[in-house]
Amino acid sequence: MVIEEFIDGRELTNGVFKSKEGIKVLPVTEIITDNDFFDYAAKYNGESIEVTPADIDSALTKKIKTLTNHIYDILNLKGIARIDYIVTPKGSPYIIEINTVPGQSAESIIPQMAEVEGIGLEELFGEYIA
Repeated sequence: MVIEEFIDGRELTNGVFKSKEGIKVLPVTEIITDNDFFDYAAKYNGESIEVTPADIDSALTKKIKTLTNHIYDILNLKGIARIDYIVTPKGSPYIIEINTVPGQSAESIIPQMAEVEGIGLEELFGEYIA
């Protein structure tokens, strides 16, 4: 059994990978669902909306992207990862998951982030494989 504190807030996620030039942080995405959680139904049955880039102010965007970069770096992660957060109404981000094997299907969040950043999937995979 796992007992966790409930943290009320917005769910944001941020993709990151290491390219030839160094750590590359992708745009922040907000996950919006009427479900209690971003569960299977929300993710795979279209019961959520993923907004990329997230409709958040520049200060929060910078905070999330800086934190994502720092976590990726200090954990010495490799390849593509995605870090999920709950951000409280006061703007405090809480890490809820570090996904070291995020989905790469057309419906997955990382490809959406890459597209907004102007990075095609072939380029994305080529960047971190090389």
